[in-house]
Amino acid sequence: MLYIKLVDGEPIRYTIEEFFEEYPDVNVYTKVQGIPDKKVLEQYDVYPLVDSSPPEEGAFKEGKPMRLYNGEWVQTWESIPGDQVKLPPDAEEISPLFFTTPEQKQERLAICYACDRWKPSTRQCKECGCFMDLKSKIKAADCPIGKWGKVV
Repeated sequence: MLYIKLVDGEPIRYTIEEFFEEYPDVNVYTKVQGIPDKKVLEQYDVYPLVDSSPPEEGAFKEGKPMRLYNGEWVQTWESIPGDQVKLPPDAEEISPLFFTTPEQKQERLAICYACDRWKPSTRQCKECGCFMDLKSKIKAADCPIGKWGKVV
């Protein structure tokens, strides 16, 4: 199980092993052996973290854990803007074969910005749901309503 500890009001990742190192004389197994007692942990500002899976689409990184109305902490996820997505080290070699030039990307995005299917808040196409900062970089991608095509 994952945990967080509040340090100066900020949640940080924390393990039960770290708890034992920091508080070796505290018995957290007051009810069931092998399952730490939440009430004991709370006395030390340590809380279970409900792990949530990252979204299935797009590029994401772990966000700051968030406390829910019921007192539980849950992992959140933040979207990474397309221009900040890190490419693999060998991307330079495959880049000309796979990715558009910066000019081609900008041409595609200009068409998207003017389209009624553009969703500026998430930088997505409402038609296909794609994140256009990424899709506009891919030569083999095309617009689902035919406004721009594949680069050959």
